[in-house]
Amino acid sequence: MTSIIRVSEEAEYLAKRLSLLRSAQMLSGLTFLFNLLTLVSIYLEQQVFAQYLFGCAVIIMMLSILLYLMEISATVRAVGLILNKIKSSSKP
Repeated sequence: MTSIIRVSEEAEYLAKRLSLLRSAQMLSGLTFLFNLLTLVSIYLEQQVFAQYLFGCAVIIMMLSILLYLMEISATVRAVGLILNKIKSSSKP
């Protein structure tokens, strides 16, 4: 019974981590697109529009970095759970 619970907990953490990574990567890709549009806007001499695009790119990149930090936190918790289980199972 406990191994089923353990696998369930680990699967839960893995699903959360995958979701966070997917979202962070999508936001990073969106940031890249906004940066390209910023360059095109500068090339077309649309300075004001380029400034707004760049501002959006910076905000989106901040969100992406926050998601990566949340994923790191989830990973640390998952590793902590595994280490605790190893310690508890190795005790006589």
